[in-house]
Amino acid sequence: MASAAASTAAAATTQAARGGFFRRRIATPIKEGTQALIRDYRDVFVNMAKDARDRPFLAALKLAAAGTLAYACVETPDEHSFESRLMDSASDIIECAGVHNEKSNNYVQRLMALRGEGRLGYLYLGPCAIMYEKRKKEGTEVFAADYMPWRLEIKWIWDHIIEWGYFQQWPQLEAMMVDYDIVDE
Repeated sequence: MASAAASTAAAATTQAARGGFFRRRIATPIKEGTQALIRDYRDVFVNMAKDARDRPFLAALKLAAAGTLAYACVETPDEHSFESRLMDSASDIIECAGVHNEKSNNYVQRLMALRGEGRLGYLYLGPCAIMYEKRKKEGTEVFAADYMPWRLEIKWIWDHIIEWGYFQQWPQLEAMMVDYDIVDE
């Protein structure tokens, strides 16, 4: 009984000496990363403070631009928001089946078909996001390597962009749904 209590006490002492799981795996890496970031950018912050005293208008302009950029990065819409708006748009068009705008219907049906095939891709770019059409997989490419040079992939994405999203909005989809319930003449 005494040896079991001694081993439990020894285990508790070594755990406390090491700092525990939370401290070792979470708190310490965050603390060290923050300290390294401050150490790396200390000169930048000092120069910004000196520049703010010398040119306050320019410093305020830079601060406003940085704040806007940070806000845009936080408010970038995600893939789920695009898909939920797409589903809402499809259900809105279905509700007015006899009197819908053909242009809106074709656009939404094309996106729904791509979604059904699993060919809608999402790319996060910081202040904005892109929904693009992925390449169609051929049955003969089962054993082919999945390597593609970056230049070709960027060119492919650029040519197949479906939507740019920013500030929690998908403007192309919203623009196509403005008059979805008015019949084209």
